[in-house]
Amino acid sequence: MFRIANKEFEKNEELYNLATYCLTETIKNYLKVYFNRDYETFCAEELYKKVNWESVFKIFPSKLINEIKIFGIEPREFISKKIAQFMNLLNETEENTPDIFIEYIFYLMIQNERKSNFYIIPNNVSEKIPELKKMVRVYVKENDEFEDAKERNKYIKDRITFMTCFPSLLGEDDESLAFWDWDFSFFDEWGFEETIMSSAYGVLVNCGYGLDYTRAIFTDIGYAIPEKLTKYQFITGRND
Repeated sequence: MFRIANKEFEKNEELYNLATYCLTETIKNYLKVYFNRDYETFCAEELYKKVNWESVFKIFPSKLINEIKIFGIEPREFISKKIAQFMNLLNETEENTPDIFIEYIFYLMIQNERKSNFYIIPNNVSEKIPELKKMVRVYVKENDEFEDAKERNKYIKDRITFMTCFPSLLGEDDESLAFWDWDFSFFDEWGFEETIMSSAYGVLVNCGYGLDYTRAIFTDIGYAIPEKLTKYQFITGRND
């Protein structure tokens, strides 16, 4: 399942669980577009083979794909495995927060859907919306979030949208329920290698990343630790 960001609804377990379900299923409904038919028949380890690369390639900046290649990683396999990893995380019973590169892929998918004025709320989510609205309304009143009725109604409407409308999952004014922060944007701003190296050794370490976290981006999908990471470690005299 997808872990709701920014500790939203944690004061009410029943609402939190329902919101988690709706957000997770909303993401899965759009993520499956990037897989070929019968992908659900494949095991978790082989799922990446069912990723539709043609669809994925269209949403990825060609510059970043080239940067991944220069870093010593085969882009098609790597990205396909990260997308499969994302789906596997969503299918797990425990809550998960995707790594920074999966968040970047997630962001690209949302931006792609924002180009269209048409979106579909999956049936299993749509049928939960009346109950979800009712529970959010009660939650707001119980926690005295707003005195102004207009602000309260906007909050309720926004939260439902941020959980059930895929193009709106980025939220507004840093109020996303899907993203804790915008660190993934460094892949566009700095490029692939600088973001990865900064995550392992640089300024992003202060944001809660680090060497083990960065290595896991690759090793969690069966990749060896990239040579440039280990080479940089040697040059800097690190022993970890």
